[in-house]
Amino acid sequence: MTTHTARFLSAGGFHYDVSCAPVQALAEQFNVCITTQWDDARRPDDKQVDLNLTLSREQLGTLVDVLQRSITETA
Repeated sequence: MTTHTARFLSAGGFHYDVSCAPVQALAEQFNVCITTQWDDARRPDDKQVDLNLTLSREQLGTLVDVLQRSITETA
């Protein structure tokens, strides 16, 4: 099982990361998590969860499709 993670925004020591991984206990379900991290925090290695979703393959596809269409329509 592979978790894919990427930092998609970084500004002034404040970061947003996204991760996506299959949910082992639920067939065809995926966990999507967006976290924030602040370098100047008391514990700078700690991440705060901003969004944590469990989505079906179809729901995840819809999310990806909307994001992709937004990118391609403005290009």
